[in-house]
Amino acid sequence: MTLHICNSENVLERIEQIAAYYKKEQLDKRELKKITRLLLTNHTPDDPNILQAYNLSPKDIPTGVQCPDCFTIPMTYKGGKWCCLKCNLISKTAHVPSINDYFLIIKPSFTNAEICEFLHIPTIHVGNRIIKSMNLPHTGTFKNRVYHKPKS
Repeated sequence: MTLHICNSENVLERIEQIAAYYKKEQLDKRELKKITRLLLTNHTPDDPNILQAYNLSPKDIPTGVQCPDCFTIPMTYKGGKWCCLKCNLISKTAHVPSINDYFLIIKPSFTNAEICEFLHIPTIHVGNRIIKSMNLPHTGTFKNRVYHKPKS
């Protein structure tokens, strides 16, 4: 197989050349609809186990909220805001990417205590306030409440 490389300034011209060369449609609309239906019917979202794929344990993952500006971990939580000790950034929503990372890397659900430990939140009351602000789906009540990854 021969590999052809095209500079970025020539991409549009090259696309036009290829489109002009391949004028005959290979599939009619009926066949395209059939393939589309088949792909949609058989589609399953990829949900890999990252820890298993890279032979890691949850203890190998650095915990805490990462600064969105300088990427330092962890930020500290004071007065309803996340503060970066390195660059002094202050954010009210810096925890959101870390919670999404938890869902992707650790597991698709958590309790208040688990997320407080993961994010280095000082009390479960603060953790509860942060979780409620995200309006995450949940099951159970009070001490048995489990928050789940949103269906996106």
